[in-house]
Amino acid sequence: MNDGGPSGPGRLRATLSSSLLGHGVRSRLVITLVAGIVALVAAAAVGRSVVSSPAPPTPRPAPAPSAAAPTPVPVAPAPAPAADPPGYVRFRDARTGFSIAYPKGWSRVASREAAVKLLVAKGRATSLLVRVARSPVTSDVTRETLPIVRQLTDSLVRADGRIQSIVEPQPLVLAGLPGYRYVYTFATTSGGSGAHIHYFLFKGRRIITLVLQALPAQRLEQDLPLLKRIAETFRARVP
Repeated sequence: MNDGGPSGPGRLRATLSSSLLGHGVRSRLVITLVAGIVALVAAAAVGRSVVSSPAPPTPRPAPAPSAAAPTPVPVAPAPAPAADPPGYVRFRDARTGFSIAYPKGWSRVASREAAVKLLVAKGRATSLLVRVARSPVTSDVTRETLPIVRQLTDSLVRADGRIQSIVEPQPLVLAGLPGYRYVYTFATTSGGSGAHIHYFLFKGRRIITLVLQALPAQRLEQDLPLLKRIAETFRARVP
């Protein structure tokens, strides 16, 4: 039923604007999502296989957040940087200022998306994708503003109706960048299921996403130590 108010991205923009104004942070964090969230959702294609490339999901409006002020959340500390594990190679993106290491035996996979900086896989079972996109957040994200930008990351993850189950996201700081980590399962186009560990990291006016995939979803428990090890090799040049 239509209540006569804005729908889709318009509703989300209005909701976020109301939330921000109510919390007195207008001068610190202004989120414009009419075009931004649609572009990010289309580019993220979160609820799909990383290796295969089905059509992008249709954006869906995020549920309206509570009007209550955001509650500060404990942020998981970043692990201390360590030397790369033996047998790993390091990929570097000088323009964005990040690097990440992955097992030498994994293969580079070509992507037609300019935003995808790295896509590597071990067969079709396990893979890593790194995507860099312009953020609709117009101010630097900090630990204090993470509860507000979660409305954005939630909407990006939940835009794909093929997600089957999702664990409560964890706020964290990885390589000095604040963000969220999501773990969820999704339906594949072949009728099976897969699992993603999905990081959203905020670096200035960019969102860096790391998507670590296990296929089928039952492999996640087995692959979890490897996927976490890969994520922990992420490094960023922080201003």
